[in-house]
Amino acid sequence: MSRSIVIVDILSHANMHLPFNEGYIKSMRKAFPEDEIIFAGSKNHVGNLKQFIEPEYEISFKCIKDFQEQLGTKSYHNPFYAIPASRRSWNEIMEIVDNKDVRNISFLGANGPLISTFSKKGKALRSSSIHYIQHNQLSTSMRWRSKNPFFKYFDYLSVVGRGLPKNQRLILLELGLEQVLVDHAPKIEPCLETIEHPVQEREYMPPKPVDSEKPINIAFLGNCGVGKGFDTFLRVAKKFSGDKYNFYAIGKNNISLTGDLSFDGLKTLPADGHLPREDFVALLAKIDMVFLPLPKTTSYVSSGSIIDAFASSKPLIISSNQSVREIERKYGEYGITYSTLSELESILIEFNAEKLESKSKTWQENINKIRQARSESGIAKQLRDSILV
Repeated sequence: MSRSIVIVDILSHANMHLPFNEGYIKSMRKAFPEDEIIFAGSKNHVGNLKQFIEPEYEISFKCIKDFQEQLGTKSYHNPFYAIPASRRSWNEIMEIVDNKDVRNISFLGANGPLISTFSKKGKALRSSSIHYIQHNQLSTSMRWRSKNPFFKYFDYLSVVGRGLPKNQRLILLELGLEQVLVDHAPKIEPCLETIEHPVQEREYMPPKPVDSEKPINIAFLGNCGVGKGFDTFLRVAKKFSGDKYNFYAIGKNNISLTGDLSFDGLKTLPADGHLPREDFVALLAKIDMVFLPLPKTTSYVSSGSIIDAFASSKPLIISSNQSVREIERKYGEYGITYSTLSELESILIEFNAEKLESKSKTWQENINKIRQARSESGIAKQLRDSILV
């Protein structure tokens, strides 16, 4: 029987999370081909997203205020403003679902005040499931928490630490994240599920042939800042750029060149402002391997840069954390993993284009397995298994 599914993103600005939202919406359509599907978000985000959703997917779009617009100039960390703003957002969403038989409401990103408000009000929707998809919410909460006990009561870790009603789930987007969250918020465990981050089918690339006569082209992807290890990338590039390796930065610059940091080892510098997606993809096509020196041994967030590497058939050079290990355990080796910088340097000294060529077949087979599991059809199966009502 046909029902309704409402997908909501009130945290993303105009260009934020567009590839993910596209993949999630298309996967939901394949999971529930007969249902009405509505996407609601800010006017600018909806306008940008619509151009990537072909008419045959039959998605309806609604423009609503994003959460920051509901807050005005106030901070979501302050519950005196965030909770009333959350209630206004909920009321706007309820106008969309009025008189509909709703199967599921999926919030593509939800912070502490939103989950606190929506979980209470959503208990009344007993024939509907509610999913809170998590992007960087855990990562953000691990960086800072208010010392004010009232503020802290409504922050992310406190809210999820109280658990969720039976009809609601917290959805993580990468393998290996569940136990990390449970360690900080044990009561959330019965409400946790993992639906792997979609790999953007529209941006699939075939494997790039290895040219053993030329240097290996290695790129850093995404936000070029210390938080993603770009400082380590620059140091490695400066040391190893030459006959064996070329290094490229594909993303927006977010680092100050101080001390020993410089762009001296780079063939392509990071962009000063927003890098259009089509330019990002065009640059990525020329690359042999993606290098992500993630700065933490514990991951708190799914990495869009890893997903971009998989979509473009690029083997990874990546520092090990629990998510990197879990992906490898499930699908097999997909590049070079390392634990310390000295270990990486030893690997790069020995590695060369011939070794890349010899490893390429195995790595590409495993990357293809990941792409199949995280394709629209693969994510659709995960969604069907998760949305039981």
